[in-house]
Amino acid sequence: MTIEVKEKGSEEFYKEVVNVISQYRQFIKKPEAKLSDNFKTYTILMAAMAILFVLWVMRGFFDGFDAWTGAVLASTFMAFVVLFIYRKNMNNMVEAYLNDGRTSMITLDEKGVELNKNGSEIMRVGWESVALVRTFNESTCFIAKNVTGLVIAVTNLYKDDIMNYLEDNNIDVKMIK
Repeated sequence: MTIEVKEKGSEEFYKEVVNVISQYRQFIKKPEAKLSDNFKTYTILMAAMAILFVLWVMRGFFDGFDAWTGAVLASTFMAFVVLFIYRKNMNNMVEAYLNDGRTSMITLDEKGVELNKNGSEIMRVGWESVALVRTFNESTCFIAKNVTGLVIAVTNLYKDDIMNYLEDNNIDVKMIK
């Protein structure tokens, strides 16, 4: 079965895909785990780090800056920077997906699933290497077993076609709808 994906996914779709990629190890261990919104989580954590930083600076002005205050300030600042960089990279991934004008071909056959991005990029995962196929709010994802974090995602417009193909052809892969 071949699916030609011509339409562009929504921003919500690509954010969901980035969240799935960032949590793929969790889904390998616990396939039915809830998908967290890391965009929101990291934003809240960055705000908390900023508030904590300001509070410790104020404490330092009133009580004096000692080694403990300096260590907490440095640690808080570093945590904020790491969260900021990770969140920025997630946003950059979403922007790259949104700006990618290539069409996609998803091929499901007896060997596995393949994503072909207009002839320039091909990803193929054999069925023996697929940990699970799971549907989320916006996407249907093929999650690889290995630790590469390989996820092939398709908009849910094709969810029924994919699930029917897997069931009709007795593909031995865990499916979570």
